[in-house]
Amino acid sequence: MLVLRTDEPTHMMVKDHYEESLKVIDVERHPDGPLALSFLKTVVNEVKRANGELRASLESIVLTILGTLDNILDSEIPKRRALWQKSLLMQLKESIDRQLRVSDLRPATLAAEHHISTRQVHRVFSQTGETLMQYVKRRRLEGFASDLRDPELAHLKISEIASNWGMPDAAMLSKQFRVAYQMSPREYRKLHSLP
Repeated sequence: MLVLRTDEPTHMMVKDHYEESLKVIDVERHPDGPLALSFLKTVVNEVKRANGELRASLESIVLTILGTLDNILDSEIPKRRALWQKSLLMQLKESIDRQLRVSDLRPATLAAEHHISTRQVHRVFSQTGETLMQYVKRRRLEGFASDLRDPELAHLKISEIASNWGMPDAAMLSKQFRVAYQMSPREYRKLHSLP
């Protein structure tokens, strides 16, 4: 971790070249990070003692090293973002799977649970080729189909099983099920109840 502390003139020089007045850069894990960091510390100490033309040259070197460290950070950002999004997607899917039976499962609920915006929830799912609500619908239909095959649930009406999976609208369910399984829920249950 690099936190750059400088005297006021050096600070102003860095600030003039970087929008942020303070950069915190995690360089220890990058192969070139420790070398650049060590060199930067040495040069910054020399800038404090130098005057005139030498100071200007050393300041230029500091900016070059900061640019190198900035590039190291920038090259790591996409990797970290991809890992974060993959992890977040897994967490969101786990949350959804736990709440599939809740009929009013909404993106805003998931966003609040994970301390992110609703837009971020949708953005994470957009990279899977399936929207959030398509995922919810597919997982509910899979759970519903599994319960239709379960002989221990044969005593329940199809509408009760559907309601248990957060799908109280029988007409909509029948239409969605037919698209996914090429038959009605009743036909599916009958097919899987045969000995």
